[in-house]
Amino acid sequence: MLKFMRWIVWSLPLLVFFPAGVAAQNFVYTNNDQAAANSISAFSVDTNGALSEIAGSPFGTGGAGRGQGLYSPNRIIVLNNFLYASNAASNSVSAFNINTGTGFLTTVAGSPFPTNAIDDVGHSGISLAATPDGKFMYAGSTGFDGQFFGSITIFGINTSTGALTMVGAAPVSSGVPVYSMRVTPDAKF
Repeated sequence: MLKFMRWIVWSLPLLVFFPAGVAAQNFVYTNNDQAAANSISAFSVDTNGALSEIAGSPFGTGGAGRGQGLYSPNRIIVLNNFLYASNAASNSVSAFNINTGTGFLTTVAGSPFPTNAIDDVGHSGISLAATPDGKFMYAGSTGFDGQFFGSITIFGINTSTGALTMVGAAPVSSGVPVYSMRVTPDAKF
């Protein structure tokens, strides 16, 4: 399984460091959370730590961000050879296949996938978390609809294609804004 590390950067893009394999190079991805057309910037990392933008970057997510990444720090995750990024303004999650040799991103068929979560124009954000086996992803919303705060959408992940399928008829109410979340290593909580 491929490993990665995450950082929050003061300027709001979220970085994911992605070692792409034993003999391959490393990559860094950012969710740019752009208020109009959201995008993912991709960089290769050389042996000295210097970044070089990957040809074709930035990659459009097909969704829109809010330009307010403070509302959800976990806006991008990597599972195996797939990258997932949240689009707060369009209330969706985009999925990409990662070319482990070049770092190039290819959109997964059907992406972006709607969360059907509470959408709050002023303060909404979507944080992402996944089970260690890569079979389920959770998209937590900070939204407030005037009556309820926050919700969590559960997605099943097709481990072959990276496509997402909503589990259940609707998101689960959390009762509070979901700013960030994690799944325990045993996937029980």
